[in-house]
Amino acid sequence: MQCFIVQVTYQLKLLTTALFSVLILRMQLSIYQWFSLVVLFVGIAVVQVQPQKTASSTVNNTVSAGVPEQNVALGLAMVLAACVMSGFASVYFEKLLKHTAPSIYLRNIQLGVIGFVFGLIAAFYNDGQQVRHSVLSQHLLFLLSLLSPHADSMPRIYRLLFFSCGSVVQL
Repeated sequence: MQCFIVQVTYQLKLLTTALFSVLILRMQLSIYQWFSLVVLFVGIAVVQVQPQKTASSTVNNTVSAGVPEQNVALGLAMVLAACVMSGFASVYFEKLLKHTAPSIYLRNIQLGVIGFVFGLIAAFYNDGQQVRHSVLSQHLLFLLSLLSPHADSMPRIYRLLFFSCGSVVQL
């Protein structure tokens, strides 16, 4: 699929978001909003239905011979799947924020902890030895020294100096 077709087709996420808002959040859209969504859908359908020029039909072929042929149906299916997932995610996130008891700050902490755990698992899986060395030798102990505000100032300064030198030596 060509780049502009993907960009235009991805605008269907507006339609999927509106549909999920009506279904999940029980929003009511005005007749003008529905009309604009229909116009958007028709415009995207027109872009998709237009005949595509193939590389073999052009006189000045700028595409190299080694480029594999693209599967337009698969590309369209992937863009539509991305639209549906994006629309659902945004509506579900709005529902979580507006219709649940915990505050936004608690939700941010929950999402941050989950993201941190999955990120740490991925980092250890990909670069376990480097992460282990980096985290244990510098950052974890450095954070512990910053989290001890009631400790005496001289030991804290020595710890900061030690970890600063350690990070310079590793670079």
